[in-house]
Amino acid sequence: KTTPCLRMLEKYSVKMGGAENHRIGLFDMILLKDNHVDFSGGIHNAVTRAKDYCKAKGKDLKIEVKKGGKTWMVNAVKEPNRKKIIARRGSYHGTTIGTTSLTGFPDLREVSEPVPGCLFAPQVKCSACEFGLKYPSCGLCCLKGLEKLILSEGPETIAAIIMDSLPGSNSGYPLAPKEYIQGVRKLCDKYGILLIFDEVQTGFGKTGYWFACEYYGVVPDFLDVSKAITSGYQPLGATITKKKIADVFKQGPGSEFRTGSTYGGHTLACVAALKNLEIFEREGLVKHAGKLGKYIGKRFKELKKYSIVDTFSGIGTLWAIELKSDKPVGTWIRDWCWEKGMILRNNGNMLVIAPALIMTFEEFDKVMEFLHEGIQAAMKHFKIK
Repeated sequence: KTTPCLRMLEKYSVKMGGAENHRIGLFDMILLKDNHVDFSGGIHNAVTRAKDYCKAKGKDLKIEVKKGGKTWMVNAVKEPNRKKIIARRGSYHGTTIGTTSLTGFPDLREVSEPVPGCLFAPQVKCSACEFGLKYPSCGLCCLKGLEKLILSEGPETIAAIIMDSLPGSNSGYPLAPKEYIQGVRKLCDKYGILLIFDEVQTGFGKTGYWFACEYYGVVPDFLDVSKAITSGYQPLGATITKKKIADVFKQGPGSEFRTGSTYGGHTLACVAALKNLEIFEREGLVKHAGKLGKYIGKRFKELKKYSIVDTFSGIGTLWAIELKSDKPVGTWIRDWCWEKGMILRNNGNMLVIAPALIMTFEEFDKVMEFLHEGIQAAMKHFKIK
């Protein structure tokens, strides 16, 4: 039986960005105001709207809108002379051959032979530093490791560096020091390397900013987005790049960027995105996510009193709690919460807390009740003091 609480929390388990059915019907959202859609040319409004946003933000960006999935990433890594791409260990970028090859989890690359030329720099997770150091006394050893990799491979052979500006739930949403991300931008400028930010999971408000790169004060050369651009109601992805890069493909016949798919820039998906982003702005959801994120971080400090809680990290509405135990406490807590009426995701002994932008402070207080009680119940069940 589904309890009222379970129904309430289902909202944030299935809505990527926060548009609800009671606010807008799906039918109304994917149809134009006169109840029909254009056969072609519908992408124009979506691109125009995206350009307006970039102009308002003072960003020199161009937009290419595509039909959902992870195929958008391929657009960002086609460079004719430089053949290598640097990703980071502990990163996740997709399930195509190309994006799997760039994913920093070896077990996820086992399904296919990685594409040649995919290199991996150190993961940036200060709570579990690869070098066994502590920030800030580490002197950003991870950034130095990245530059060492660039120099050892030869800067002239490297097309791009790709990174999730906030690695996802598989990594525990570790928030890198701002100096690190800013340092990566400087390295790319120094060696003529393109910088790609994968913001499929973090884009459109989830961090309390429209895009996580704004938190770091860095503008990438490519920004890849999806998911919350439509709140999951329609599959849509977009590749955003700088004008000077886009203009290279507008120099005349033969210079075109030869890519595309059958459903690329589909009208229905673009209309869903437009309506979704309209709601974000009208209801101030991005600003709300920032405020909720600060509240979440404050409330999570309460959990440190439990011996099995190791650390927590995140920003906005993307958080993870890491548990320390040789027992499957994460899965046990997940199942306990399900039985009591709350949907909770875990990756082993990592609890993932990623509510939608619409979650209220009162609703999150209810989440905290479940977490307190679930952790206490797990410690009692496994006889952990």
